[in-house]
Amino acid sequence: DHRDLHSFPTRRSSDLDTFVKPTERVTDYRTHVSGVRPQDLVDVPEFSLVQTKVSEIIKERILVGHAIHHDMKVLFLDHPRKLIRDTSKYKPFRANFGGKTPGLKHLSDRYLGVKVQTGEHSSVQDAQAAVRLYTLVRNDWEKEIKEKHKLSKFRGKKKVSKELNNKSSLLSGLQAELSSTGTKQYVDSDEE
Repeated sequence: DHRDLHSFPTRRSSDLDTFVKPTERVTDYRTHVSGVRPQDLVDVPEFSLVQTKVSEIIKERILVGHAIHHDMKVLFLDHPRKLIRDTSKYKPFRANFGGKTPGLKHLSDRYLGVKVQTGEHSSVQDAQAAVRLYTLVRNDWEKEIKEKHKLSKFRGKKKVSKELNNKSSLLSGLQAELSSTGTKQYVDSDEE
């Protein structure tokens, strides 16, 4: 198990693309897929340093990628859901693949006409493909998020209003009952 870091697109002029010193012994580099070789992990930064750097880069920013939860899990990081744009979870993309989670390779081919992951993976190429996919549908995606946010705010207000009306009705009912029966039965008294 190795820990390589995919490039995290930022609003800065450069992305972070680095390998990380493994925290465990690597038993299989899976070079044919990962592109990682033993010499790639020589003189690389410590995990904690890269983890801190990534945390600083993504703080309060929209994070775009494909199946980002894998990267975040490996880095032991969390990010607000409202700031994640994961191309593997975007419903219109999924709809074009029978409701299933589409791979970045297939999304890139279908929507961008670009072949990625045709051998050893390139974290930079994968990140660029994810950003291009997001950019392609950004306006619709962001509009959908805003509408969803407005709807949830509206539902929240409606629920509070309904709860207040229920409490108001309950209080009115108690007031009517007290008026008709008197307050004696509701007052704690030593005289009984």
